[in-house]
Amino acid sequence: LNNNTLAIENYTKSLAIDNKYIAAYYNRGNAYIKIAKEKLAIKDLSKALELDENFYQAYYNRGTVYKKLGKDDLAQKDLARAKTLAQEDLEQQEL
Repeated sequence: LNNNTLAIENYTKSLAIDNKYIAAYYNRGNAYIKIAKEKLAIKDLSKALELDENFYQAYYNRGTVYKKLGKDDLAQKDLARAKTLAQEDLEQQEL
């Protein structure tokens, strides 16, 4: 097993214990990206966003996957949302 496959297995085990573990969906989605399983990556990143609609990193990563798949309209939407949320987060940190 390579590191990404092992990570996917471990995140899957974590999600069996806690199916609302946002970081596990996000990280498993990223591992799927690294092994070119884009549909599974989109599914996990979407689940992370379902649980936290302000998770700009998940929007960014899902947007890059959509772009890779030639789904430019969805990519543009996600990347724009990621940028907006990241800017809002930065502004909140500056307060």
